[in-house]
Amino acid sequence: MEIISKTFEDPNASRVRPRNVRGSAIYYQAGEEPNVWTWSTSTQDWVQVVPVAGPAVYRALLTYNGETDLVDVTVLENTLGEVAWTKASTGVFDATLTGGFPLEKTSAILQQNAVKTTIFWVSEDQLRVNTFGAFGLANGSLYYTAVEIRVYP
Repeated sequence: MEIISKTFEDPNASRVRPRNVRGSAIYYQAGEEPNVWTWSTSTQDWVQVVPVAGPAVYRALLTYNGETDLVDVTVLENTLGEVAWTKASTGVFDATLTGGFPLEKTSAILQQNAVKTTIFWVSEDQLRVNTFGAFGLANGSLYYTAVEIRVYP
């Protein structure tokens, strides 16, 4: 959280430290929207606590059974948007979301199973997962494999 100092110019504004408060409190000034304020014991004054926006997050479990070209997806958390998963070729799976993966703001992590799996950026619309067997790309490596994608503001 970012701390921003607040100076009250209204001489009629209530700026009294609440009794028995050690460190933080909620404070409302007349005529303003409610804000969260904290009493600074070091400066003996109020400071406003401003929440910093976090990333959009997509967490899911991926499974590919090899019978169709469909990837079975169990979405655990999604504040990013509707991500579509498809099998592109043997051992290659694509996550697609139009404009959803800006290069300098996207982080992607894929759970490592007994065999090697990788996830990487292809375009602002696409991330790619490669799964490997003993002799190269293989289909059988996605079994409730956890993936996390974060896109920062």
